Amino acid sequence: MDKLYHMMAFAALVLPAALFDRRTVRWMFIGGLILGAAIEVIQPSVGRDADVVDFLADATGLVFGLGLGWLLRCTFGVHSPS
Repeated sequence: MDKLYHMMAFAALVLPAALFDRRTVRWMFIGGLILGAAIEVIQPSVGRDADVVDFLADATGLVFGLGLGWLLRCTFGVHSPS
């Protein structure tokens, strides 16, 4: 369940950008990867274990959120603001 929570959180992080402002998708993906990596690097300093699988779940969530945003935008014709 823990990995599912990671995926859901990171998908929710990028979904609004993917849905409404496709110009920021690349930067949201890169920023999400950096955030996920930073969280795993910092965790040992607060008594938790770093876990590469958590990072992979974060990255999977990013891809899922961006893909879902793209799918919804194409399906329902949501366009980026001018």
